[in-house]
Amino acid sequence: MHQLKKAVTAGLIGNTLEWYDFSLFGLFAPVIARQFFPSDIPFLSLLSTFAVFAVGFLVRPIGAILFGEIGDRSGRRAALLLSIVLMAVPTLCMGLLPTYGQAGIAASIALVFLRMLQGLSIGGEYAGSVSYVVEHAPAGRRGLVGSTAFVGCKLGAFLGTAVAAAVTCSITSEEVELWGWRIPFLLGIVIALPAFFLRRSIAESPVYVEAAEGCTDKISPLKETLRYHASKVLLFAGIIFPMTVWIYTLMVYMPTYLHTFVDFSLALSFLLNLFPLLILALTTLLGGWLSDKLGRRKVIFWPLLVMTLIGYPAMQIFASGNIMMIVIVYNSMAALLGILQAPVAGALVENFPTRIRYTAVSLSYNISTSIFGGCTPLIATALIAYLGNPLAPAYWAVFSGVVGLAALSQLKETYRMEALAS
Repeated sequence: MHQLKKAVTAGLIGNTLEWYDFSLFGLFAPVIARQFFPSDIPFLSLLSTFAVFAVGFLVRPIGAILFGEIGDRSGRRAALLLSIVLMAVPTLCMGLLPTYGQAGIAASIALVFLRMLQGLSIGGEYAGSVSYVVEHAPAGRRGLVGSTAFVGCKLGAFLGTAVAAAVTCSITSEEVELWGWRIPFLLGIVIALPAFFLRRSIAESPVYVEAAEGCTDKISPLKETLRYHASKVLLFAGIIFPMTVWIYTLMVYMPTYLHTFVDFSLALSFLLNLFPLLILALTTLLGGWLSDKLGRRKVIFWPLLVMTLIGYPAMQIFASGNIMMIVIVYNSMAALLGILQAPVAGALVENFPTRIRYTAVSLSYNISTSIFGGCTPLIATALIAYLGNPLAPAYWAVFSGVVGLAALSQLKETYRMEALAS
């Protein structure tokens, strides 16, 4: 039990750091746009910034392959330690980076490079922490234990939003533009140090150790995954597609949407995003617990169906500017999303053998997240520009829901598995 608690804590704090750091870029997109991609047309600056935001996601499959190889060959612990360093250092550097006005195009290029390093890190973090914590969990609790990795992601985003809100509420808009935006990036080191030392103290996953000792096959984890499990990887990518689109629509893009298209202040946009993030974290635990009782498929299906059906009306309410209705819809969608995504961790781990699990889970999660999720702010902004319709992001979200429901119909139930495959 002690090892399980330590594993969960290590996964939780690591994911909190990763997503605190990673979400700041999206949260401060309007400011970063003006500081690193100045243009006479503000909309083009914002589009450029979301393109860089997307770059961090497009390299995630490379991170998935890199960390998958390390995690399946050298152990979960080594990969999880490296992911912390590879996220913390670029984030700190972002806070110290000169702007376009100070260093010209070199500043913009450096920002892209640092964002790519962050993308490599995040490409290996979630799969590693999920594999590590679920491999410690007893049968009948894998859904709940696995959901804690998602909770860490949401707590990190919550913390990033809280710090962003505190900064924008405490100083003037001019001070935020000049230097205030740097503060949240620099504060990331406060989480990074304890996260690193905690992970350095953890033991290797016992399930991994047992599988490694009995494994004589020298085939690359990536080759084995692509040769024997490619269809299952693509199936999970389809299931994760709507989850990642909704996460980045609601939790990363929405503050910018409310600020840019509904004319809310940046501080108000951040504040409106805070409570939904907390609800998302709490309902994720509920979803994990329910999936241990009712099954992974059922707990994914109903929230996904509801979100797909109400996606367009929800976007109409966000565009209306009615704060009371926005609060109700924001929090309701967050609750549904938390329950929806929770069972995925347990299902992923249960569907792949230990010897290739890190690689297979990384690819399943990052193919969908990098291509669809990370590009969601860019796609949403481009759709609005192309169609001239502020409700256009809903088309993308609803489409993702239809794809997710189709993929889910092909997934076999695994929550009653007694032991994980080696």
